[in-house]
Amino acid sequence: MQERRNRLHKTKYQHYITELQLFLEFLKENPHLKALVTKLEQNEAIDFNDWKKAQIRNVNFPISETVRATLCYYILKECAADSSPDQVLNWAQRFSNETQLDDMLNDFNETVLDVLWRFFDDQIDEAGDVLYLLERFKLKTEWFHKEELWGTYKGDTTTGERNLDRKLREALFDGGIDFPFSEPTSPSGKADIVALSNMQDPLVLEVKVYDPQKSKDKSHLRKGFHQVLRYANDYQQAVGYLVIFNCSNNQLVLPSDNSDEGEFPPRIVHDSKTLFLISVDISSDRDSASRENPKNRIEVTRSELIA
Repeated sequence: MQERRNRLHKTKYQHYITELQLFLEFLKENPHLKALVTKLEQNEAIDFNDWKKAQIRNVNFPISETVRATLCYYILKECAADSSPDQVLNWAQRFSNETQLDDMLNDFNETVLDVLWRFFDDQIDEAGDVLYLLERFKLKTEWFHKEELWGTYKGDTTTGERNLDRKLREALFDGGIDFPFSEPTSPSGKADIVALSNMQDPLVLEVKVYDPQKSKDKSHLRKGFHQVLRYANDYQQAVGYLVIFNCSNNQLVLPSDNSDEGEFPPRIVHDSKTLFLISVDISSDRDSASRENPKNRIEVTRSELIA
């Protein structure tokens, strides 16, 4: 990432748009940075267009580092969307008293690009992003620890969901979330995990098991979906997470409002909240051939979760 940032600092004005487009594309291709970009895009603390209209001559950034990083991201995105250098010139003039284009661009980089870069750098150093940690947990479980977690669940299915929840808490703690056991009471009850890596920024995450043979079917997932939604409303969070441990012999296909069907993870936007759906396959009772059989797929529709 440092190299990508340095490239923009070294790029001359006439080639800046192309290099900026490559930089933003890099952010979307890197799983960790992509998750952080998603976090900025889901930030409801400020509206970029409203803020931009209020900037007449000098640019005034809010004190919040996250909000400022969000605005800087959208400034860069707006510049990259214009094939001509007009947008870059327009913004650079607001951040610089220089008269030479490359000097103006240098001030622009220091004021906008570097603010966003430092935000990403700090986020990675502190704990990483929740989506990144959850994707790592999913892959690590399915590739290396499926039998272990399957045994944890089957050892006592009455407490299996709680035991799997504990495994996820441990992974979040190892990933840098300092308080995976903190469960402050909300008006709706308690979330499975309300982790406070920042005491003013709670993470709402619910764990559910999908095991129709034990009466944990689609209705159980729907219950989890609405629990996350209620907790997100209670804590005034724009984002929530539903982690589903698939303990059935079927492939679980989850709905998504994202136009890119292959993008991880699926997500549902409802009631001004974005709820991410992460399925972790731990059943060892089915072979690889049965997993690929379309007849063995269980599709969960959007309406089945929201109803």
